[in-house]
Amino acid sequence: MTVRLLTLLAFVACAPESSIDTSAPADTDTGGGDTAETADTGSDTGSDTGSDTGSDTGSDTGPCSSASFSGPAPVVWYSLEDAGGASVIDDAGDYDAASSGAVTAVAGKAGNAAQLDGTTAHLDAVVPLSTGTFSWAGWVRLDTLPSSSIGVIANHGNGSTAYTGWLLVVDSTGVPSIYTEGGSSATEMATSTYTPLLVGDWNHVAFTFNAGEVFVYMNGNPAGGRSLNYSAVVDGGNPYVIGRDAHNGGRFLPGTVDEAGYWNVSLAAEDIRALFDDGECGLPSI
Repeated sequence: MTVRLLTLLAFVACAPESSIDTSAPADTDTGGGDTAETADTGSDTGSDTGSDTGSDTGSDTGPCSSASFSGPAPVVWYSLEDAGGASVIDDAGDYDAASSGAVTAVAGKAGNAAQLDGTTAHLDAVVPLSTGTFSWAGWVRLDTLPSSSIGVIANHGNGSTAYTGWLLVVDSTGVPSIYTEGGSSATEMATSTYTPLLVGDWNHVAFTFNAGEVFVYMNGNPAGGRSLNYSAVVDGGNPYVIGRDAHNGGRFLPGTVDEAGYWNVSLAAEDIRALFDDGECGLPSI
């Protein structure tokens, strides 16, 4: 167990492994097998580090005076100021995303945000997948709870081959989970926050993956984690997608996304806290 894991354990209360397994959403789709279509087989080697101990409901430290984030630059960052057009600009680099379906520009956490209608809307970009170390962070506001078993916030590398890539999802009760795919049903693992997103509220959701260690965060706080028995996800070839499952072509997100970033490194806990604290700032350093 790494030093970073031991440090985070000080902030997260311990919970039994079975809690994660039984909270993984059961899929009701009739398509081919991928994330959430089978229950967690429990073949990981570590126990869940617990549930979110904080009571923060999504209010960061207030209007932005100056940003505090000083971590590594993201590979992709969508400020979504241009949401509602045919594409959205990657503010960090070269991976602009095509906009499909009913994507609407609305007031967001910082400027504009992309509201997704939950039935057609998604953003797609061809981005290289980092399989062994990566992070995602962004602001999410559910407009309603998903009508199916899960709604997909973001996913990457979740291709035509089952059990590939990763998916950040929210289930029909509003609880977020990160699914990582090691290439078979025996290595499909869910790490959940237990704490649900409240409909109509902005929440900052983030996760990190580092050689088989996964941590999830809610509103800047450690909210769960586990050690896996594989050190990398399998690349299934599909692009980086916000708002739907790239593998099954459904599981749309009925909500709004803002200030969404993807990194090919594992962010430190203090970096994720800074992204939460900087809510209205966005990421002005890129």
